[in-house]
Amino acid sequence: EYAAGKLFVKVFNQDNNAADWLFKVIRRIQYRRLEDEVPSLTPKRAIEHEAYLTMLATHKARVRVPEFLGVYKVGANSYAMALKRIDAVGLDKIDAKTITDRMLDSAWEQINKLHAHNIIHKDLRTANVMIENKTKLPWIIDFGFSECAVSPKSFYKDNVEFIASTATKIGAKRAVMAAKRAVGSQGIKEALPYMQFAALSGAT
Repeated sequence: EYAAGKLFVKVFNQDNNAADWLFKVIRRIQYRRLEDEVPSLTPKRAIEHEAYLTMLATHKARVRVPEFLGVYKVGANSYAMALKRIDAVGLDKIDAKTITDRMLDSAWEQINKLHAHNIIHKDLRTANVMIENKTKLPWIIDFGFSECAVSPKSFYKDNVEFIASTATKIGAKRAVMAAKRAVGSQGIKEALPYMQFAALSGAT
């Protein structure tokens, strides 16, 4: 049904699983109070978890997420998740001068929808917010670290990540002003304790 070039396929195997365990163990040692989810025991469970959060974001929260097509076994202890490819480019790849307030406000709208349905993304760097080439509307991708059924304070980590990651593109003032329009001054103030290296992705 889908021609070559129309799919995005993510493969997860034992190497990915081992890396996930190592990453989270190191973070637990370095930042003892950091609340990271326990890594999945197998690649199959890890990719099933991502598939579930992807569908939850799409069908429950009604967030713009690439269409989920299925999970498939592709080798010994290797599994693939297929998504419909979107004609878009990561916010990290876009010229800062062309990033409009409309793009930022629309991205924050999608983030707020996730949080309103008790979903935390946990990796909201600019590379995971895609801007559609035709409409200039944002799509959110990569729910590999995401969680549901979390405490309200968990959402501050998403907000901090998106503020910090967009600040690397458009400067701190515009990034904070966009966040203020989305979550208000009080929302920013409550997120301040999470503005630390432990809460940010390595890329940011």
